[in-house]
Amino acid sequence: MNKIIAIIPQKCLGFGGAFTCYEGLSLIPEVELQMFENFQPTLDTKLVIGFGLTPPKGNYWTAFVFCSPILQCEFSDELNLLNGKIQEVNKGILDYLFFLHVSSAEALKSIWGEKIKWLLPLFNKKLPEPQFEDRKGICCGGIKRGNKNNYNQALAMAISDYKEEPLITFGASTKTVLLRLSKDLFKQNWKSYDWVQPNNKYYNILRKVKLGLQVSLSESFCYFTLELALLKIPSIVSKTVYWYANEPKLKHCVVENPDDPLEIAEKINFVLNNESLYLELCEISYKVAQKTLAKNLNEVKKIFGGIIK
Repeated sequence: MNKIIAIIPQKCLGFGGAFTCYEGLSLIPEVELQMFENFQPTLDTKLVIGFGLTPPKGNYWTAFVFCSPILQCEFSDELNLLNGKIQEVNKGILDYLFFLHVSSAEALKSIWGEKIKWLLPLFNKKLPEPQFEDRKGICCGGIKRGNKNNYNQALAMAISDYKEEPLITFGASTKTVLLRLSKDLFKQNWKSYDWVQPNNKYYNILRKVKLGLQVSLSESFCYFTLELALLKIPSIVSKTVYWYANEPKLKHCVVENPDDPLEIAEKINFVLNNESLYLELCEISYKVAQKTLAKNLNEVKKIFGGIIK
């Protein structure tokens, strides 16, 4: 049996897009998950997929998964990282470069050909049952930085009609610019939870919120929106969360201009001020998430099958 090994370094374990994508590959029967530090290929290994670090060369195909949205380059130097991985492909150090973002994959594929592939994200975590009673609060995923994207969302929350609970976020520290300024600038407090905590605690917090807020300026599959949808909680998003925004029945959740806090606030108000619409969106978002993951699983099987055939 042809075998695929996905490897990830210790530093990347835990929450985050890279780890979630890595873990999701375990849904493919041919895939075995290993730690980078303990990597042990076998004679039947046909493909090794690296997260965080380039996999070592061997008698198999190699691939690296580029997880970072390009628009985050101002914070984490992703453009230099991207260039480095492209050069590894050019020099034959890597056979394939996988992207989670369709626009980046298709654009770079036109330059580098079939060595660039869109790896549709998978998800393999056990979530608790959705909870409808006592839902309150709007959760905005991972506000760590005082950038314009997060400013827009925080301002929209502050001017919205929703006043039952402060804005909820994960991964934000007390030193974050917007957290420090929120009380004075927006006349609101935020409730912040540590991002690094056990899955069951994270999801038990998440399933009690009423609405998600992920109006991103960058291209993203957005696991945060997916997790909420699987808990039957809708999110306000931009069109960059393509799998969600492409569903016509979720039009009330999609912001046309992610740089407009007034429009974001209007979407929040419209969804939360109409209880019947809200409950309908809860069910639709759940079905869209399930449909998307089923489609992604079939597509990833085809991609891997085309490489290891």
